[in-house]
Amino acid sequence: PLLTVLSVISFVTLMLLGNWQYARYGEKIGIDPAEQNPPQTLVIRLQQDQDVMVQQVYGKSDSKPIWRRYALGTLDASGEDVLVMVGATVGANPIPQSVSKLSEMITIEGNLLDRTATKGLFGVE
Repeated sequence: PLLTVLSVISFVTLMLLGNWQYARYGEKIGIDPAEQNPPQTLVIRLQQDQDVMVQQVYGKSDSKPIWRRYALGTLDASGEDVLVMVGATVGANPIPQSVSKLSEMITIEGNLLDRTATKGLFGVE
């Protein structure tokens, strides 16, 4: 009888959690992400040191090699450092480019994505 009682309690608990999750899903599906977080105009000043080269990251697009170019910049509004994709090139080998040859200021419509680092299981250190 004890196992039966525990099984019934577990079943009821799981049903309540499942219904709660389904209700939350219904709420979230009705939220338009654009209304929740409208795009902003971000003004970014590139850090244009003479000897700094654009960082290039290899990837593939439509099975072709592509090099995405990134440069370090600073947000005008907050002074926060951000990494900005400033272009891409196609080909097997990257084409070197100096940051000093890029435009000093970039204006982007969008939102910042904050990814905080987590350590351990479930973000617990």
